[in-house]
Amino acid sequence: MIRQLAKDLGQTYSNIKPQPVVNGDGDEVPTPDLCTAFVRAWNEISRRNTTVQEDSHIILANLLGFNSRPILKLAKPEDRMSTILWSMDGIPMSLLFNKTGPRQNPAGNHRNRWVPLYPSRQRLRPGATYSNLRAIRGDLYLPNNSASRREMSVLVCTEYPEPNSTAKFSVWDASVGKRYTVEMHRQEGTLDPFAAPEVGPYCIVIQHKTDSGHTPTTMPGALFRIRRIVTNVRKWYNHNLEPEYVKSFELVEIEDAGEGRIGAKEKQKSASSELNDLGSAFARHHSGILRTVYDCPLTVSLQTEESTNGSSTKSVHEKEEKALALTPIPLPESWQVAIERDSPTFPVPLSSRPSFSEAMTPVAPYFLVTALDGLVASGCVALIIAICVTTFSLLAPLAKGVLMAKMGLHSLVLIQMFMLSGLEPRLIWDVLHLVLVALYAFSRVASGQPTALDFAFICWSLVGHGIDFAARLAIQWFVVPGLFEKYLANFDPEDGFWGQGDFLLTTTWYGRILARLGRKSGQDRAGQILGEVPEHWRSEQHLLGNMEG
Repeated sequence: MIRQLAKDLGQTYSNIKPQPVVNGDGDEVPTPDLCTAFVRAWNEISRRNTTVQEDSHIILANLLGFNSRPILKLAKPEDRMSTILWSMDGIPMSLLFNKTGPRQNPAGNHRNRWVPLYPSRQRLRPGATYSNLRAIRGDLYLPNNSASRREMSVLVCTEYPEPNSTAKFSVWDASVGKRYTVEMHRQEGTLDPFAAPEVGPYCIVIQHKTDSGHTPTTMPGALFRIRRIVTNVRKWYNHNLEPEYVKSFELVEIEDAGEGRIGAKEKQKSASSELNDLGSAFARHHSGILRTVYDCPLTVSLQTEESTNGSSTKSVHEKEEKALALTPIPLPESWQVAIERDSPTFPVPLSSRPSFSEAMTPVAPYFLVTALDGLVASGCVALIIAICVTTFSLLAPLAKGVLMAKMGLHSLVLIQMFMLSGLEPRLIWDVLHLVLVALYAFSRVASGQPTALDFAFICWSLVGHGIDFAARLAIQWFVVPGLFEKYLANFDPEDGFWGQGDFLLTTTWYGRILARLGRKSGQDRAGQILGEVPEHWRSEQHLLGNMEG
């Protein structure tokens, strides 16, 4: 799964103008948009038996490059999945054809009946860039362009009888000259408020092409209830960016701010009359929007001549009861279907997951200083050994004691790293090294017999330990507070910690001095936010553990 998605998720997805990338064979291929990445991640998760359902939302969000922390705070699976879907600029059309997996209250009277709870066993089909549903102003816009019309048909049913939860009905698609048998998949054993004639007209979406490009005999589909007709529209934008995607656009409703109450009532009355006669509405208006609500998924079967003729022993009345024939109207090329969604009750969209380099930047100084410390220690030990081999007998007792003490400090470095963790012990350790080097320099200069090894040892030790001391001091005063503030930023503002000015003072240099003087009280306040912590707890230890090693 990582090999398949790593290259895709590393790109900057754009559902408007995909930029070509070079694949492993050296050929330029279009960069997949976020919908394609969602389909691939969905299909990979759906075929895994070891993935816990409750973890699938977190995995899906991370694979798509979203910050998954807000999802962890949501308890309901429909809220978790909706958070991901509402954060995308588009949704694959095949998600609306999901008839095997659990959905959000599929028999309820709401607009999110299509939202899946978990990635189901039904694999999604990746659509082209301009055949995915686009999220505009909170609604999902069904594509209606030359590319999408090659893959699916949108049929507007304007005549009765009304389909119900048990009957099959047949439709005639005049755009392709084929007859289909449509079977609805509503939740059995429940009273569906959408399975009633008074709900109103509906439209059917049929996906009549597979990944291989041929038309199968059984196809997925979806049923939408037409709630309102909007004819006062304007084009949101055209995205005729490629020659094969012609007449590709989105329409949005024009809101008349100066419209009075009487005008609104007349407009609503006119829309209601047009809703009862969609054919005349298509003839009177060049363009418009059918505002719909998702009803249920469909299974659409292509009727062959054998199935159409049937057995001669069956009466015409039985055939009409078994399959109610309808003649829908294909959606005009200048019209669009908008699928309404309920407003989210959670913050969307999700923020992007921090990149690896951004996350590692504050921690990198720790590793650099650790590498510097090892380099300084190695050089000091090598020079001490060289001095002991060549001129140890000529050294004064003070110089000999300094060399032995410094060698002992270097040999106890592991004890300092793992038993005396933290920055302050390491700073004290550097101070001890600098004091010993100063005593050695005083002893050798006083004797009047310094050698080249002595000068090399003194210069190397002073420069190395001095830089190490300054770097660790900078980490303690600048890097650790920044990391700690980023860590606390992960908590909700409702925890009662934000907006308290005495902590915000620590973002300035004088605030950090005050925090150093009253550090214990600062620990107690932070402990109230983070929960029960040990008495010896410190911010840098809690964040990074023992990083000196």
